[in-house]
Amino acid sequence: MVSVTGGYDIDSIYNASVTDLQGYSFYKSIDPNIYIGLISPRRVVMLHSLNDSVIPYSIAQKTFEKAGETKSILTFNDTKHGFTSSMRSYLEQEVALIFN
Repeated sequence: MVSVTGGYDIDSIYNASVTDLQGYSFYKSIDPNIYIGLISPRRVVMLHSLNDSVIPYSIAQKTFEKAGETKSILTFNDTKHGFTSSMRSYLEQEVALIFN
């Protein structure tokens, strides 16, 4: 099981106007969109706030589409970016699957 956030969609914004190639390479190296398709056949579980203030849900959906099976996405109505207390019980359930 892997829990990830939405990616940065870095490849869709790269163009000739990018002058900081080192910065671009760094963001590409940590963009979940680059590696999420390689996780399969392990289970991918995404936890994402519908009103995320940093990474919009539409970007998370693109990341989710790139994941192989088995996958699921759990959404929350939080406005904060990252882990929130409303995600806790779902995360605990997914982690418990690892040990069962």
